[in-house]
Amino acid sequence: MNKVVLLGTLTVVACALTAAFAQESEKKDKKRSDSVVKIKANLDDKAPAGKAVVVLHLDIEPGWHLYANPPDHEDLGDSQLVVKVVGSNAAKIEYPSGKLVNDKFLGKFKKYDEKIEVRAIVERKAGDNAPIHLTISLQSCSDSAPLICLPPAVVKVTVP
Repeated sequence: MNKVVLLGTLTVVACALTAAFAQESEKKDKKRSDSVVKIKANLDDKAPAGKAVVVLHLDIEPGWHLYANPPDHEDLGDSQLVVKVVGSNAAKIEYPSGKLVNDKFLGKFKKYDEKIEVRAIVERKAGDNAPIHLTISLQSCSDSAPLICLPPAVVKVTVP
């Protein structure tokens, strides 16, 4: 009977360990797009009077890319990088042009990889030092086969 109890205990422990490893593996497989993109933001101290310029520095991990804004491909518009200034419809966003890619499956499109800068120009009254809140919507996709895209992410950034 001790052998039966020992065998049963070992089976329960093995099942628990297998479940724990499966959950950890599942977590790694479900990382989001912002896990491969690091974002830093600062105010440009040389902004013209009456404006605040937020400079977003995006550092994209090697082997990954973001679709440019605009991506110059009709099917990729929903996946492009989008920056918005919260509470301001008048903010002007300046995106870099992106690198042209000619993919054998997708055709031609523009992407961002490595390091890019996006500038958000906001109208601001003299003496207004309120924080500026931005949202960055992005989707990261791999550069190598099998081509995969991580789930989209929205990153919130505040610049004092």
